[in-house]
Amino acid sequence: MLDRYRYTHAASNGLFVVMRGVNEARWAVKEVDKKQSATACINDNIGAPQELYKKKGITVGQKVQQVLHEWQTRRWPDAPAWEI
Repeated sequence: MLDRYRYTHAASNGLFVVMRGVNEARWAVKEVDKKQSATACINDNIGAPQELYKKKGITVGQKVQQVLHEWQTRRWPDAPAWEI
């Protein structure tokens, strides 16, 4: 009976982004906000996460983490009860 639903089709303004660095992370969060995506899959496949970011004392991976954290804090400022 479940085989009937194997090929379900639907329309959604979803977004799939592969991030390989800081610029792509910034672009990804702007696109999610701009498109008001119902779903978003952000794949953080950072190319060289241990590489220093513009000689600022942090790594590329840490900078991407910072970009995503700031965006998530803006988008969902209050943690739901089940997260606390």
